[in-house]
Amino acid sequence: MGYATESTLWTSDAFRQPMKDLISRYYELSDSPQADAGEILASKVFSSDACVISPNGSFTGSAGSVNLVLDGIDCTWLLTKEVLDIAASRENAWKVVESRKHTISRAFFGQGESPEIVLIGTLFMSFRNGKSLDSPFATHLKLDVASASTSQPLISYMEVYTDVSPAIKLLSN
Repeated sequence: MGYATESTLWTSDAFRQPMKDLISRYYELSDSPQADAGEILASKVFSSDACVISPNGSFTGSAGSVNLVLDGIDCTWLLTKEVLDIAASRENAWKVVESRKHTISRAFFGQGESPEIVLIGTLFMSFRNGKSLDSPFATHLKLDVASASTSQPLISYMEVYTDVSPAIKLLSN
């Protein structure tokens, strides 16, 4: 496991090593300024029809319109910004950010139609203006049903919860 999950408390024995590796890979790619991070996320971390909802926008396996249905309820209204493809999600990630480091403290597992995971952690960010911030976050994700029990599971749904106002304040001063 990588740095993002090396100290994680995995609260269930249902977390198989490939799931832990997937979570670690996601956060390490999210923290990497490498030019192809978005392409790797789209092809190695997320399913082709994945949906990601974050404070920075909504993303899907391919650009265009998305119908988001959760537990039989149409939640497309949650996608408040233009929906871009996951490969493009990292294009503006480093405009104001110098470095990022996610640390996952706890991981919770639930088994429904597909495995569901809730992660609690912190993100340390250094900005190009010299300021920095530790920000708590929570992430809800679902694994792709077809790949969940394989050695290479993929994420089919991810929603990130965090308060972005402290970062906005630091960037506006």
